[in-house]
Amino acid sequence: MQTTSVTLGLLLDQEGYIVTRLANIPAPNNPLPLTIYPAGTRGGQFQAIFIGMDSVTGFCLLKIENLPAHFTNIVTAPPPPPPGVQRPIQLWGFNPKQRGSGTPGVLLIKPRLFTSTGMIKKAVDDFRYSPSNPLFYLTSPTTLTPVQDCSVAVEKDGSITGLVAYDTSGEETHFVFPLSRLQQLAAMIIAHKRIVVPHAWLGATSKGYDPHALVPNKLTATERGVLIAAVFPDSPAETAGMRPNDMLLSISGRPLTTGADLSSTLRLLPADSEVTLRVRRGNEFKILPARLAPAPALDAKQQINWMMGQMEDYERRAKQLPTDDPNRAKNESKAAAFRTILGGIWNAAPPEVWLRLMYGVEGTAVTPQLAKYLSAPGGVLISTLNASGKLAQAGGKVGDVIVKIGEQTIADAASLMQALSSEKGDQIEIVLVRQGQAINLTIAK
Repeated sequence: MQTTSVTLGLLLDQEGYIVTRLANIPAPNNPLPLTIYPAGTRGGQFQAIFIGMDSVTGFCLLKIENLPAHFTNIVTAPPPPPPGVQRPIQLWGFNPKQRGSGTPGVLLIKPRLFTSTGMIKKAVDDFRYSPSNPLFYLTSPTTLTPVQDCSVAVEKDGSITGLVAYDTSGEETHFVFPLSRLQQLAAMIIAHKRIVVPHAWLGATSKGYDPHALVPNKLTATERGVLIAAVFPDSPAETAGMRPNDMLLSISGRPLTTGADLSSTLRLLPADSEVTLRVRRGNEFKILPARLAPAPALDAKQQINWMMGQMEDYERRAKQLPTDDPNRAKNESKAAAFRTILGGIWNAAPPEVWLRLMYGVEGTAVTPQLAKYLSAPGGVLISTLNASGKLAQAGGKVGDVIVKIGEQTIADAASLMQALSSEKGDQIEIVLVRQGQAINLTIAK
């Protein structure tokens, strides 16, 4: 973990897939030098390719092509212990000075082929545990360092239990991910064809004020939660039966009191998690089973682009149907829901922030004196332009003045945001003034 040259991991199968966690994520298709040490051999040097990463666990998938057969003697996993029962294991991944001691070590001595004893038990009381996401607590040793991250947990008979995930939160709750789950994560990374596999998504937004003030009676600690502002169409939340103005109290027993709690909890859950939602609706309490989905986007700009795409897709579907078709009204309703959610985001964000996020533009309103100097009728002077933003990609430059969007005249950042967000279609026509000359550009919406 602490250097790119020293890490631990597990060879999963005969195809050469390896699960590990890396301190630095390499570029795709960039060969990584690896040394593999099968039990009882001196090891071998290979080149591995980075395939992708699971954003929840941090596990990375690498692949070695044409791995010799004697390196691929994969041992099957043992049956899991009953809940609450501790089971002794051995941990591979200690350096020679730690052999058999089980004490933490920060020396980056390699190869780390020595073992220490440990204990595991099912983490059934953790909110992340489910049949689709089985986890073990590493109950002994209780103290590890990042150097022990991805130590291989092995049974006495040599069968592989899984990999240790070092707890970076400081709570000293280290998990062992079983071999079956590691194989599932590898399959997800391959199937998604994305460098980073997203965390879980519920499809509900929270309101940005204190929900406790909205409830006339005093709430106990177990009755407080996150007030839901909106539920996305066709989302896990909608499928589970959640509604706007529900108060979400917990996810699989993990209490929630703020929108930040909701976001951080979802980031700790795999995309395929089966969870229970405890909801307060008026004076009633409900338990709603839900199966979470992969987050459609990981950063704010991608999320907004995804929502706009969904809204336009539902609008397009509706227009393709006859007016008396019931599915037309359903698609129109879903488009309206996305429009309302987007409207709430745009209304909350200052124009300057929205423009920088969506189009990579920062600018200032052109004063009458500046307009005369720039030979422009007014508009917004571009002061900063993100090179990867839409306007820069279309040919815009710092010093340009944005004077029109479509047929709408621009006066300041607020009118620029309103014009860009209200334009229909996939492309937007922009009129700039550059050194006194009008320039027409077309950018993607």
